[in-house]
Amino acid sequence: MRYTKCKCGCENFEIKFGKIECKNCGKWANPFSAIYRKLVKPNGRHYFWVVLTPHFIERLEERLPEVDVEDFIKQCYAIEKACTIDKSQGTKYNGKHIYWKFKFNHRRKRLELELISLTPDHIFQCKYHPKVEFVEVKFDDK
Repeated sequence: MRYTKCKCGCENFEIKFGKIECKNCGKWANPFSAIYRKLVKPNGRHYFWVVLTPHFIERLEERLPEVDVEDFIKQCYAIEKACTIDKSQGTKYNGKHIYWKFKFNHRRKRLELELISLTPDHIFQCKYHPKVEFVEVKFDDK
């Protein structure tokens, strides 16, 4: 099942009038939208946003079902340390390749780590990002 969580923190939804509504606050939810999470760096002052695209969420649930989305978001601190701005990059994670792009979103005026895709171990390429740079990332083993 697709990971959805309301902004109020509730994970319980019901279908009303053909739309998905949060049981707690009553807001409408779109299950095909990206997930945005704000991560504050350990110094407490700087932050960046993690954007999980619908394609990435689908591939994560399909190819790594044992990985929880919230636990993976915590691993994005390690990715952010190793990445450079405005380059499509990728690394190995649990026997697969994950791809991202770290960029400044001018419309929202913030830094975003956009997680693009996840492929099997023997493939290292993205369809819409032809120049992917391999980066070695040291993930926390917890």
